[in-house]
Formats: sequence, C-alpha cells, structure tokens
Amino acid sequence: MCPRCQCEYRRPDDRRFHAEANCCPKCGPQLFLLDAEGHRLPDDPLATALAMLRQGKIVAIKGLGGFSTWPVTHAMR
Repeated sequence: MCPRCQCEYRRPDDRRFHAEANCCPKCGPQLFLLDAEGHRLPDDPLATALAMLRQGKIVAIKGLGGFSTWPVTHAMR
C-alpha cells in the first residue's frame, strides 16, 4: 500500500480502517498481459487478449481467487 492508503488503513476513525479492498490508482490492482515465458507484453492488455482469443488461443486471467481460463467463444469471432 502507498503511504496514503496505509494511513487510512491504520486509523480507526477512518471508514477504510482495515478494509481489505483499501487501495487507490497508485497502489491498487494493475492490468497487464504476460507471454508464456512470463514476460510482460507492452501493448494494451485487453486488446491483445481479445486478439489472442480471436486467433483461437486460450487466455488465463489471474485474480484474487486463482486463475480463470477463457477459451474463444462464438460471440468473440
């Protein structure tokens, strides 16, 4: 957490005191795309993932609860 969010998290009188989802654009979740070797791809992650799905590739999305695999669907073609 950045210093500002850490302050909010630790102050009992703050509405974000010990809130699990306490974060801001500076220290919050980030969206990025990795290749099969784990290297970060430089382009827009959403556009690239959609292009991969349209090519018939499978995209795995990692969240707090683990991975979700997304195969291509008819609607994405």
